Amino acid sequence: MVRLAACGVTSSIGVWFQYAVMIGVTRLVMPGPFWAMHMVIMPLAGYVASNFSKYGVKLFNAILLPPWGIDDPQTYEFFNRVSSALEIPIMIQDAPVSGTVLSAAFLARMAVELERVAYFKIESPGTASKLRELIRLAGDAVEGPWDGEEGITLFTDLEAGATGSMTGGGYPDGMRQIVDAYLAGQREKAFAAYQRWLPLINYENRQCGLLACKALMKEGGVIECDAPRHPILNLHPATRAGLIETARRLEPMVLRWGR
Repeated sequence: MVRLAACGVTSSIGVWFQYAVMIGVTRLVMPGPFWAMHMVIMPLAGYVASNFSKYGVKLFNAILLPPWGIDDPQTYEFFNRVSSALEIPIMIQDAPVSGTVLSAAFLARMAVELERVAYFKIESPGTASKLRELIRLAGDAVEGPWDGEEGITLFTDLEAGATGSMTGGGYPDGMRQIVDAYLAGQREKAFAAYQRWLPLINYENRQCGLLACKALMKEGGVIECDAPRHPILNLHPATRAGLIETARRLEPMVLRWGR
């Protein structure tokens, strides 16, 4: 079975990679919100791909937000140009932070008409409904209908046809318990796993955001420093303590991997 993982351009790639390999990841998603800066991003993507390939991990695709606040024709032209320039698939991230509204019909059109556009990370309100409509309209042109938002609506999105999720990366072993069971037809087992992991998913999504993964890795001895880049503030000590307490109840690999 293919295992999927997301790797941040600015994260501790080497450390995260070793962790990913241990839990069975075989494909890597490389984000590139600024792919126009190809002189910076493309060499890094090549470096990552060459190193991961030694372990049978394939650089899978480039994830892109649309440029901020543009209309459908401009968005189409943007993704058309990127599609023509790349040799790997493109994942479109549909998130309110982009400031650009992407309807299910428009996403389906790009999936059908643009060669490299094949994967979608849906994080807009009503994710399940949009995923369901996207899949209905574009069919097999949508190779990867996924959700995001730390997987907070994962079970509902799987019911709508999602085949995976792009989460914060702190406990992929836990997310696999949900996705693997669901895709194997074990719906009740998947729901039970979702219920079990939901308090941690919710805590990450609502209290910590992107800092949760680093905090968990530091607690587990994976990294020595969990400080964010300026100007992002550190987690409040009480928030961090609550995250670790919630995670310990589930014993994710991240808390024991570096010990």
